[in-house]
Amino acid sequence: AEVASDNVAPENETKERTMRPEDIAAAERAVEFVKDVIAKMGFDTATVESENRDKINITAPSGDDSLIIGRHGETLTALGYLAETLARAEKCHVNVTVDCNGYRDRRASSLAAMARRRANECASKHRKIKLEPMERIDRRTVHNALTGDDRVTTASEGKEPKRYVVIIPR
Repeated sequence: AEVASDNVAPENETKERTMRPEDIAAAERAVEFVKDVIAKMGFDTATVESENRDKINITAPSGDDSLIIGRHGETLTALGYLAETLARAEKCHVNVTVDCNGYRDRRASSLAAMARRRANECASKHRKIKLEPMERIDRRTVHNALTGDDRVTTASEGKEPKRYVVIIPR
C-alpha cells in the first residue's frame, strides 16, 4: 500500500496569508455560490455567512441541518469542494471549509476521542490498527490528535476515496 502523511500542522498554528483582491472577490463568490445552492436545495430558513474568507458557516433549523451536513459531513465537503473549484477556475487560491451548526467542531472532538481510544488499544496490543476510510480533513484531525503520543505514530495509506489512517506502535 502507498504510505504518505497528509499535511499535518499543529492544531494551534494558524497561517495568516495576505489575500489578493481577486482572491477576496473569488471567496465572496464562493459564499454566494453556497447561498444559492442551499436556497435551491429548499432550505429557505437557513442562513449562510462567512466570518473570514475561508470558512463558510450555515445556520439551519434542527432537522434541516442533518440533510445539509450529510453522512459524516459528505454534503458539506462536496459544497466546499465545489466552492473552492469555482474560485480556482478563476486562477485564485482560496481554501474553503463549509460548516453547519458547528458540525465540524463536534466531528473533530469525536474523531480525536476515537483516535485516543484506538491509540491506547494499539499501544497495549503492540500491533497496528487500520481506521475506516475517511475524508482528508478527518484524517488530519486524527493525525493531529495523536501527534503528542509517544507510544504511537500515524500514517495515511490507500488511494482516494478509500484512504485511511493507520496507527502504528513505536
